[in-house]
Amino acid sequence: MIQRKVDELDPLDRRLLGSGALQGMEFDSAVIAKALETDTADVEERLETLEKSHALILRLGERELPDHTATLRCRFVHALYHDALYETLSPARRT
Repeated sequence: MIQRKVDELDPLDRRLLGSGALQGMEFDSAVIAKALETDTADVEERLETLEKSHALILRLGERELPDHTATLRCRFVHALYHDALYETLSPARRT
């Protein structure tokens, strides 16, 4: 059931959440944006949509990273979603 839900994601959303899974159960929009070389605001909009439409993540709120970058902190709603998305990544991406 979980794998089916992950498979239903758009490939770009799967990549975005896979990048979040690299950080762990909780992750930051600014870190994902930097890793994917995209705009943080675009990542945050996508995360909001994913939270509402797929219920795989929960937005925890805003925070500031040590370098003073503003970011949106999120977490996977269940470890099984985290694990399934992490497994979609190739070994090179995990490294």
